[in-house]
Amino acid sequence: MNRTRRPQVLLGVTGSVAAIKAPELAGMLSTFAEVRVIATGSALRFFNVHQLPVACRRIYGDEDEWREWRGKGDPIMHIELRKWADVLVVAPLSANSLAKGAQGLCDNLLTCILRAWDFSKPCLAAPAMNTAMWNHPLTGQQLSAVQGFGWLIIDPVSKQLACGDVGYGAMEAPSAIADAVGRSAHEYLMRPQPFPGTGQPQVPSIVDAFERAIPPQMRQRPIGAAATRPPVPSPRGGTVPLNHFAPGMNGGYVQDRFDQDFGDFGNFGMGPPTHFHPISVPPVNSFVKSTSSEFGVGEISAKRPRNEAGL
Repeated sequence: MNRTRRPQVLLGVTGSVAAIKAPELAGMLSTFAEVRVIATGSALRFFNVHQLPVACRRIYGDEDEWREWRGKGDPIMHIELRKWADVLVVAPLSANSLAKGAQGLCDNLLTCILRAWDFSKPCLAAPAMNTAMWNHPLTGQQLSAVQGFGWLIIDPVSKQLACGDVGYGAMEAPSAIADAVGRSAHEYLMRPQPFPGTGQPQVPSIVDAFERAIPPQMRQRPIGAAATRPPVPSPRGGTVPLNHFAPGMNGGYVQDRFDQDFGDFGNFGMGPPTHFHPISVPPVNSFVKSTSSEFGVGEISAKRPRNEAGL
C-alpha cells in the first residue's frame, strides 16, 4: 500500500433533504482526499453539479453504469469505482437506501457498489430521516443488518428537521462526517498489507517480533481448550492463529496481529483495545526476582566454586 498518496473516497448521496449538504461535505473531503461523487436520482433534487468543488464536479449516476460497456472485458462502472476507492461513505443515507442496503437490492449504481463492496475497506454511512421514520422498528433491524455486513454507522443528531419538527434523525454535521472518514482512511492506508496468497503482513508486527524473541523451548504448550481452539477471525481481514497461544504467566494479552494493541504492555495501536487474546510468555517471575537479590556482585564472589580438593 502506498501510504504517502491521498486517500480515494467515494461519496454516495441518496434522496434525503440532507443531500443539500453534499457539496459542503465534498469540499471538506477534498481537502485531504481524491473524491468521486455518486448520486441517486432523488438526491439530485437537492443539489447540482455546479455546487460541488471543481475537483469532483463529475457526478456518477445510473446512466453511467453501462455507458462504457460494449462487450465482455469492458469496464463495468460499479466494479471500477469499487476497485478505485479506499473508503466509501454514504451521506446522507435515506430510509429507503438503508432498507435497500439491508436487503442487498441492486437497483441503482450506488446500491450495486454497496452490494459489491470489499469490507476489508471502510464503509461509513450517515443516516438522515424524519424522527418517526427513525423510530420505526424496521430501522433498528435494518441498521443491525448492515452493521453485520461491516457498515460503520455515524448516528444522526437531534435538531430542527426539514418538516419543522424538532427531533432525532438529522444527519450529523459534515465536519464530523469528514473527520470520521479521514480517520478511517488513515487507519486503512497505514494497515500492513498481506503478501498475495499468504495472508501474512508485509511489515512484521510487534507480535511477530515478540514471538521470535522467545526461544521455542521456553514457550508454554497449549493446554485445555487452547490446544484445539480454531483461528479467530480478525475484524480487519484474515485470522489470528491462536492454536499455539496459552495464558501468559504474567497475564499479558494481545489484541491481534493487525491492531498490535497490548493490554498490560501498553497500547501501541490507534484506538482502544477491544478483542484481547492471551499470549504465551515464559515463566519469568523467578529469574526476574532473582536479578536484584541472589545474583548481586557480592554474592557471586562469595559463592565461587571449590577446587577438586574441596578448598
